[in-house]
Amino acid sequence: MSAHNPSSSDDDSLEIDLDALAATRAAVRGWRDAHARGSTHLDAAPDLFRAATAGLSSDLRLSPRDANDENKKMDSAVARAVASAPSPRVAAFLRRGGRHASEVAAAPERFCDAAQGVASAAKTCQESLARADEAYDAFVKSLSGGGGGGVDAVPTGALLAALPLGDDRRTAEQWLWLLTAVLEALARETEVVREVAAYVSRETYAAESRVEDPPEEDPLDAETLAGCAEVWRARAFVDEALLQVLAGAEA
Repeated sequence: MSAHNPSSSDDDSLEIDLDALAATRAAVRGWRDAHARGSTHLDAAPDLFRAATAGLSSDLRLSPRDANDENKKMDSAVARAVASAPSPRVAAFLRRGGRHASEVAAAPERFCDAAQGVASAAKTCQESLARADEAYDAFVKSLSGGGGGGVDAVPTGALLAALPLGDDRRTAEQWLWLLTAVLEALARETEVVREVAAYVSRETYAAESRVEDPPEEDPLDAETLAGCAEVWRARAFVDEALLQVLAGAEA
């Protein structure tokens, strides 16, 4: 789809690529939706990790620790309760954090599923951002008449052209400002997403590191996972109002 620039004469009219503008919005929606899916998985991860590491048996732990280390980490109140438990079954229940054995048994697999969900969401965020950047470049190129030079090469007449996107109608200059602000923020936030996914999954994203001799990784723990969930949910670099304006309501 293209739009004739009403501010130009017939000799210097531009064919503005509205499809590229729509594609940018679609890619931003894809980023937003993937980020929300990742947040859902990450919010569940701390409790799943606690359940998976609730028993003292080594086959239930996700991080390599021996029983003595686990006992040292056990809350003193829980340790006293375990010591005074009237039966081995009650003691085991208390060691599992008051969880049923079936919940503890299922937790490692469920935690792995959540970690994979976080990694998948982070990958989709990166891919969506790449598509948005590509569509944005195509939109800018059409505004400048197909030449290079980026935004600085866009003529004044094109900047003043009123362009519709769904029910939203703005000048090309307003769209450029909105696109630039949102995409720059998403680029910074995607780096946060990448780092969180690297910690949680310890697989794909960590393997992409270019550090030749990376430091030894700290083991996973529920408190850090909870902090990761808060950071992911906060989207500190994103202006939520601008993101909503660009993403718009679902068609």
